[in-house]
Amino acid sequence: MCGRAAGIAFACLAQAGRRIEVSTAAPRKGLDDYYPSTGLLRCFAHAEVPITFGSDAHRACDICWNIREAQAHAYDCGYRTYDIPHPTGEWESTPLD
Repeated sequence: MCGRAAGIAFACLAQAGRRIEVSTAAPRKGLDDYYPSTGLLRCFAHAEVPITFGSDAHRACDICWNIREAQAHAYDCGYRTYDIPHPTGEWESTPLD
């Protein structure tokens, strides 16, 4: 699915406590997929790399744009939780419904 080398790299990301941001910027700009792409997001899910969400908003009206749809997309790619950052630097895992 993702290739052996990519799988090893993704496993390292997970072990290092890194997260992938699923961004709604691409669909907002009229593209057909999210950042990262569907195939890549499935690979991250398979490697159990945690995710968070963002909108890459540069205007107030774009904050959280299409976030619910992005969450459903992540669920379809194999994720069941996402992480929310706190000002303390801690992360909270939250179920995707």
